[in-house]
Amino acid sequence: MSDPTTLTELEPRRLELTLDPHNGSLQTASLLHVLLTATDGLFQDLYQMTTGDIDVAAPDEEGLELLTTTTTTTTKKRMADLAFSQRRHELAWRLAKHARTIEQVAVLTAAAATTDWSTYVTTSSQALQHARMAWSQADEAQDALFFFHAQLFPLRAAPHDIVGAADVQLLGQWYDLPQNLLLQTDPYETSVEASWSWSQVDEAWQMAVRRKLILGEMGWDPNSSNQLWKLSLRGGLVRLTCGNPRPIEGSSSSSSCSCSKQQYPIAAVLTVVPSNSSDNSDEWTLLNLNVHVQAKTGEFNYQLECSHRQKYDLHRLAALAMHRAEMKTRKLQQEAEEEEMFNANVMQMNDDIVPNTVPPARPLEALFQVAHTFLLSWQLEVLSAQALGLRRGAWGAVGIPIQVQPVQFEESSSSSLGVLSILFWKVDDSYGPPRVGNLSLDQITDDGQIPTKKARYSQDAHGQLVLAITAECGVGIQVSMSGAQEILAQGDVKTKSIVQDLLDATTNPFALSASDALLAAARLCAYQKCQAVVEALQPPILPHWIDLSLDHGSIVVAAKIQFYYGKDDESRDNGKGDHSPLTILFRVQCDLRTGSFVPTFPRPFHLLGTLAGADPYHQASELMAMRVASLPLTKQRAAGASSTGRCVREAFDALMRSMNLLGQRVGVGGSWDDTDLEGSPKLRQRAIQGACADVRTCLTKCCAMSALYGLAPVATRIAVGLDASPDMAGNGTDKRLQGMSLLSVPPLSIRLDQELVERTVSSSDGVPKKDCHLEQILFSLSCRISNDGVVLVPLEVTVQLDSPAAEPMVKEYEMLNFEKTIARSTPSKGDAAVKAIDPVPEAGYLADLISNLIDDSPNPPNTT
Repeated sequence: MSDPTTLTELEPRRLELTLDPHNGSLQTASLLHVLLTATDGLFQDLYQMTTGDIDVAAPDEEGLELLTTTTTTTTKKRMADLAFSQRRHELAWRLAKHARTIEQVAVLTAAAATTDWSTYVTTSSQALQHARMAWSQADEAQDALFFFHAQLFPLRAAPHDIVGAADVQLLGQWYDLPQNLLLQTDPYETSVEASWSWSQVDEAWQMAVRRKLILGEMGWDPNSSNQLWKLSLRGGLVRLTCGNPRPIEGSSSSSSCSCSKQQYPIAAVLTVVPSNSSDNSDEWTLLNLNVHVQAKTGEFNYQLECSHRQKYDLHRLAALAMHRAEMKTRKLQQEAEEEEMFNANVMQMNDDIVPNTVPPARPLEALFQVAHTFLLSWQLEVLSAQALGLRRGAWGAVGIPIQVQPVQFEESSSSSLGVLSILFWKVDDSYGPPRVGNLSLDQITDDGQIPTKKARYSQDAHGQLVLAITAECGVGIQVSMSGAQEILAQGDVKTKSIVQDLLDATTNPFALSASDALLAAARLCAYQKCQAVVEALQPPILPHWIDLSLDHGSIVVAAKIQFYYGKDDESRDNGKGDHSPLTILFRVQCDLRTGSFVPTFPRPFHLLGTLAGADPYHQASELMAMRVASLPLTKQRAAGASSTGRCVREAFDALMRSMNLLGQRVGVGGSWDDTDLEGSPKLRQRAIQGACADVRTCLTKCCAMSALYGLAPVATRIAVGLDASPDMAGNGTDKRLQGMSLLSVPPLSIRLDQELVERTVSSSDGVPKKDCHLEQILFSLSCRISNDGVVLVPLEVTVQLDSPAAEPMVKEYEMLNFEKTIARSTPSKGDAAVKAIDPVPEAGYLADLISNLIDDSPNPPNTT
């Protein structure tokens, strides 16, 4: 047997090598593993053809031509069952397939005989692995700068040169080196700075930064720069901050750490790269610029976050603005130096050079303008989104919803960056809207004067009050609203606190809240509106026995309560006359969402509050509810229409409607932007007087009902321990009793006595029939309105009831007189009498009068 290496020549052929998918290196294995794999495959096929079933393609007469075709269907058959042509085809096909594997084994075996084969494989594997790693790193860098993806891909260079690497590793020379390539050494290696130590480099760096600070705008005009930035210097880094900081979440607050991390609305880090130039031409290098805006805790910012692209664009714009400021000043300095040299040559005074008077560049001011403008626009966007959310939420689900005019950014030539307008409440601007002014606590001077400044807001506001939030370039957020001058003129601590809350909600970048701003504006306008209504309803418009006063933003309604002592002495109050104090009956408050007035009652006035807020009306009284429930459904509505609840509620609803109309006409008080300087004030005053007349009529009736259904039930509960009912004595009387007309409302009653009365009546056919009914004797209280106040009148009423659920039929009204034997002490404060007192003492005095009157009655009440 001859040497296998000399029998035949191996034909050179391209081998397909496999790469590792993880690192790109060659897939290698030991020679023993390759030989065993090849021979095992051949022996396995031979064994299957001899003893087992093989996969056979569809029979074809062309024989070996099937090697180059694709088989679509296969079947399992034994070799002995095949035809001669099929057996020849299967054997040749399998021998050809394994021949390729044997050739690769032969190549690897022959290559292994040389000494450099392992070196070539290792080198090639390392080159491929390096190419794969460099390409992956280039992809990662490209993905990190994702917004430059389109620009970087065609520009990036190939990270590897496989052919050149093979030339250098195998032949020791790179044949693709460009002929025009100029090789030079690094200038830093031959410079003086290369021999410096780290401390010397740091010292030169810090000196360059301090030189820039002293010779730049900070040293030229320190007061102006300090108003914009707060500067801190650490080594060669300058940190500039603007605004009030806030602690960062997660920062250390323990006593062991005296310093905590803080976040500023605007923060920038700069440095100076020193050069060898003698003049101050080194420019600032902006390293980092951060602008932060956040909604208040609990508020939603509507995903208005700053993206990475916006941060990068802001950084580029700020750096460009700083560079332009430097270049502009450098150009002015060059022109000034040329002019000085020209003047010196003309006047032949070269030895006496005039110093350069051009001020230094202001790159830090340019940086502030760019960052501050971005901050203001971001704040307006967040507030605008929050205001639109309020419009779709609770503030838009009321009768008079708010109107939001989203932020409108103006042209760059204007000093105003943008305006956000929120319209709320209804106001009568037929003769001109209320004047809108700037709201700022800094506007109040030492002498109390408020300088006038035209406020910027949307001119599309019609029929509503205005809250305008304006961003002024270089100034900040300016808040304007209707009646701002009158609000600032108040000067009290409460008003200043509300104004400060409004300003914090709009100007604090870390606590932006359109809801807090709108709520604070509504509170200010509510106080001004109540004050304007009280001023419009001063005597002689209202009777002297009704007094309106302000108390924490609400209108306190007090009236003089008198008691009927007899026809000849009905207007006297225990000898006090007109010096008796007024009694607080109810309050009128302004709803902050709608601007409408709503009544509120003292805590002891349970019955009055139930009657005024009853819906349906008959639910306010158990007796009326039982009476209505016993009727058919078709008659229940008509029966409830005559109840006490309907009378009281309609009276207070009429009062609120008239006061709302008056509130819309007086606005928030103060000055107006009249359409006609001469005619508009007169027409507005005439409209206000017409509304005041309606308020007077409704207010006197409501005061009488408050005394009857609010004060009197408290007194009867104190006197006899029983709750009085308003529907026991019918619907009232229109008759004049002893020459007086009482208020046509159901009186307040308690039962004194009752008996069952039987009688015999004849029917229509003449047959006698026994009938019985219940007669009750009631102690009732009614009232009348006199020239001196509300007079409570005691009555004794006899009613007849056919059944407990039947409507009472009044048989007799008898007026009673209170006795003047009880002395009442008038509360006072110092030497002056109190103008309005709490209703409880007045109810106690009335309880004594009722107790004495009932004790003298022949029919005392049964309280068991």
